[in-house]
Parts: sequence; C-alpha cells; structure tokens
Amino acid sequence: AVFANTVGRYTQTFSLQWAEEFARYLMIWLVFLGISAAAKKNAHFAVGVVFLLVPARLHLVCRLFILVMTLVCGLSLTVLGAVYSYRLQGMGQTSPALSAPMWFMYGAIPLGCFLLSVRSLQFFLRRLKAGPAPARRG
Repeated sequence: AVFANTVGRYTQTFSLQWAEEFARYLMIWLVFLGISAAAKKNAHFAVGVVFLLVPARLHLVCRLFILVMTLVCGLSLTVLGAVYSYRLQGMGQTSPALSAPMWFMYGAIPLGCFLLSVRSLQFFLRRLKAGPAPARRG
C-alpha cells in the first residue's frame, strides 16, 4: 500500500489517502504481536553479562527475577491497555482516513502484552523442565 501510494504520488496519477495510516497501524499490530513471538524463543535483547558475573547456582534466581518483572510489566500493560481500549470504544472514536474504530487499533497493546506474558511464562517453564543450560565456551 505504501509502495503503491509512493508510485502514484511520484507519477502524479493517484494518491491513496488511507495508505499511510494503514501502514502505521499495521506496524503497531506487528510489533505488539511480534513481542510475543520473540518471547516464545527468548529472542529479546538481554543483558548476558549478568549471567557471566553471577555464579551458575544463581542463574535460576536471575531468570525468575526476569520472569517476574516481565510478568508485572506485561500484565500491567495488559490491564491498562484493555481499560484504555474499552474507554475508546465507549467514545466511538474512529481513525481519520480508514474510519476504523480506534479501540481496535489500541487493542494491539493489551493483546500483545498478554501474549508476551503467556509466552514468557511458557519459556520459563520449558527451560525449568529442561534443566540448567550447558556452559558456553567462548
């Protein structure tokens, strides 16, 4: 849509008024759904130096702390995002170009953060079941 709009504007033949807004909201949805996909594989950025500095017996404690913080943040954003989306639904606000309901656009926040929490917990439990990770050789 963005490419077609760029070509249309460059050639001065047409302009898709909704393309930029569509791309923006699509990107937001992809980011919030992508955080749960990354959490499933533990592919988020991490401070690995912590695990190099603390003894191996404390790695589980560090992982548990990271999980708790992830769950607190993820579930807090889930609740706050759901409340905000619910309030937007009551207002009936729509996006300017697409005329799509804004509660749906902001719905990416609670859904993505809830899935982040679920996937983080799944990864932790899977890792716990597998046992300690083998030592890395540099």
